[in-house]
Amino acid sequence: MKNIRETLVNLAKQENTKAKNLDSFIANAILKNYNSGIFLNQVQLAEQCFLSASAITKFSKKLGFTGYREFNFNLKNEYLKYYVKDKQEINSTSKIKNFFDVFVSEINEQLDFVNDFINMIKTEKRLLIVSSYQLQDSAKYCYEIFSELGIEVAFQTVRIISNKILSTKISEVPVLCFLAGQDNYFLVECLNRLDHQNLATKLWLICTESQANKVVNFHQRFIVSKSGYAPYKFRKIFIDYLILNIYCELVQYFTN
Repeated sequence: MKNIRETLVNLAKQENTKAKNLDSFIANAILKNYNSGIFLNQVQLAEQCFLSASAITKFSKKLGFTGYREFNFNLKNEYLKYYVKDKQEINSTSKIKNFFDVFVSEINEQLDFVNDFINMIKTEKRLLIVSSYQLQDSAKYCYEIFSELGIEVAFQTVRIISNKILSTKISEVPVLCFLAGQDNYFLVECLNRLDHQNLATKLWLICTESQANKVVNFHQRFIVSKSGYAPYKFRKIFIDYLILNIYCELVQYFTN
């Protein structure tokens, strides 16, 4: 199931028509409560929004639920899984060590991606990096350490410019895409509009499990936290660790 909070965030930004204004208004109200850990029942939410209970039901059905009760139940579960758990997981040295053990294990399980990517860089000696907002620091880190090796790397943080470069260069240059978080609609839309054959030969994807199905066509994909949910703070370290592993394998080749 698609991340509900992400759906609400996207709805909250839509204000083009009267119907979308209403959906945006309800989504914003739910998000405000959600961010405070508050989950109102249908009557309470309707009163807060100055709407009828039937309007809340209609909104819930638009999102694919049978009604508000099912919507609210799933939203609560998502909150407990991704937000409460995120805060509770970081509470002991042993748990931190366990996360790192998982990182190493997942890299070993997906060595085909790592080895094939390394061989591709050795051959191509150039790379275009694109990233969702949440992983831009990791993308920048990748850009900096790969550039040190003399690899021709392009990376642009301005979304419009980045998407334009991606659209014009996908047929020529291998692309490494970092995809996580929720503010990635325009990047995903840009990728899915590109020529499928180019994506199948040029696009290397590093993504979280929740975002894995958003991009339909790609050459190879590395899924972060494949064995289970990891909080953002750990995911970023994991991705940086993965990049550093690839860098270390490339150092000897490019410095000899």
